[in-house]
Amino acid sequence: MSALYFIAVLAVNLFLSFGLKVDMTREHFYHGKSLFCAQLQCTENITEDTQMSALVNMSVYRISESEGKILLASISGSDSKVRDYKISGILSEGKLSKHHGELVLSFSYTSACNLHQYKCQVYFTNKTGDTGMLENRTTSYKREKIKKSVLLMNLKAETLNYVKTVDTMADFLKSFEDPEKLKGADMSMSLQMSHSARDGYSDDKAPIPSSTELNNSNEHISSTNTVDVLGAKINNITEQMKTVNNKVEAIEMKVNDTITRNDQMNQLVEAVNITLQEIKIDLDTHPMIVRLTRQCNKDGKTNLMDRIIIILDKGKEALCDTKTDGGGWIIIQRRILGDVNFTRDWNAYKHGFGSMAGDFWLGNDWISNLTMMGYNKLRIDMTQKGKQYYAHFGYFKVENEAASYRMSLSSFSGNFQNNNGLSYVNGMKFSTLDRDNDAYSEDCAALCKGGWWYRDCQYVNLNGIWGITDRNRGINWYLISSDGETLDSVEMKVRIV
Repeated sequence: MSALYFIAVLAVNLFLSFGLKVDMTREHFYHGKSLFCAQLQCTENITEDTQMSALVNMSVYRISESEGKILLASISGSDSKVRDYKISGILSEGKLSKHHGELVLSFSYTSACNLHQYKCQVYFTNKTGDTGMLENRTTSYKREKIKKSVLLMNLKAETLNYVKTVDTMADFLKSFEDPEKLKGADMSMSLQMSHSARDGYSDDKAPIPSSTELNNSNEHISSTNTVDVLGAKINNITEQMKTVNNKVEAIEMKVNDTITRNDQMNQLVEAVNITLQEIKIDLDTHPMIVRLTRQCNKDGKTNLMDRIIIILDKGKEALCDTKTDGGGWIIIQRRILGDVNFTRDWNAYKHGFGSMAGDFWLGNDWISNLTMMGYNKLRIDMTQKGKQYYAHFGYFKVENEAASYRMSLSSFSGNFQNNNGLSYVNGMKFSTLDRDNDAYSEDCAALCKGGWWYRDCQYVNLNGIWGITDRNRGINWYLISSDGETLDSVEMKVRIV
């Protein structure tokens, strides 16, 4: 029976995985007035024969060996708004409903179009009420294909502008195929000749012709001059076409030069990859080193986005806040969408859960390691009813699992009074549904529906149930949520001292 169940689950998962479609078109095209060189389209549809009931979130990442995974754009079913992460050269569009999701990214810089690989992730709820995730990625682009594609796309981009010029010339010539327009041109020329005769030959040596003589001669003069004008225009067009041809020949020469340079660059890339692999092997022998593919520095000016994904030890992803209070914050907890269940056991809180595109808990092991390495400043940003609140602790530490992740903190500051807030659980061990470490006669984790540092039980419950107005079980900070309504969003983050 168990074997049949396993096969059935595997078949369902395979079916669901093939449902997520990711297409990458790599060629130049115009979108409005802007020129783009590639377009990525991620789509998902829920049909009656799948196990999914509703789409929750859709995200697109750029993935590479050197930078890891970087979030480019996401869309949530809660507001159906595309969140792009302020990377220049990318236009993000999309829509997400209960049964259909689409996220389209257009790229305007060459490396995005030719060197990078992308992954699409979709979070959904299934018919049993649980949350699931699908992902699919673009096929890798071989170097030989990249080399040819870059050259062809550059040639196409140049040619598109020349085609516009040629089309304009063709429209001009067509305008003279209409006899009425040609007649109008003759009349205009006749009027010009008439005014010239009247204004330019009024002295005695060059008498003004009579109106009859002028009218008789105008027909011949206007026709002759119109032909001359058309001939001049055609000659001008011919010269411009020669210029176009010369530019095309110049591009072909550049293509040949680029091929040679690309061969040299490929050899350099191979050498760099070998060096990086040697460095990676060396780092793997020092597991306490935190490896950041992109530094989470205390300097918001160096980053184009408010949030970037960094890689901790052993490939663990973390989200970095580069802007708030100077940046440099590694986010350890986030509740913004309500797409993740936080009523979990000890093992889940130990390793972490959720997604960088939505809600998550980084993991007690990782939080402990960070505080042991000097990330001892804690900041908590919260919103309720459109108002923003923050709490800052100058010292924050979480011990290891052997000490049940005992927490200690001090030196509170913020834009509200802390009175018996998080300081109330200072020195307490971490508790979950299956590990009761609080000081109360009952199980606080079971009562408050989350993993937390409980005493008996809490004035702060940031891992409670999303979206309910129960201050004991919902997401709350007692003084902020004193009217019984819970918080709308919360982020916990640490920074190195």
